[in-house]
Amino acid sequence: MLVHWTQNDLFVNGVRLHYSRSGHGDKPALVFVHGFSDNGLCWTPVARDLEAEYDVIMPDMRGPAYMNHDFGVFKNFVFNDTRKFQFRASFTNVFNHPQRFLDDNANLKLDFTNGVMTNANFGVLPQNRKYGRRIVQLAFKFYF
Repeated sequence: MLVHWTQNDLFVNGVRLHYSRSGHGDKPALVFVHGFSDNGLCWTPVARDLEAEYDVIMPDMRGPAYMNHDFGVFKNFVFNDTRKFQFRASFTNVFNHPQRFLDDNANLKLDFTNGVMTNANFGVLPQNRKYGRRIVQLAFKFYF
């Protein structure tokens, strides 16, 4: 982070959101959102190039965002030189972690009035829109 940039926290509905910022609200705002397993400062090289014309805002998005863990295992049982039996089990979303998605883009709109964020629902996922389920697949195979 560059020395003249600022870092701060916003509290939205009791949730702390951290952000880094290149300006002070005197230029058009440009918001960069990072992907999985990063933070807002991953945009530092790009923000450095654009900070002369824009107030670059780089929030650290709330997690855990999209999380899906898959698992697979198999075991071979040998009968003789030419025959074997194989058991396979695969689990999609093994921990059954629900995924939440935004209904519309209203929660992605970052509005500021006099340097104060006015969209209290920015980055908040709806509680009633959950997707995802555990999928278990078992397979038996006989080699001959």
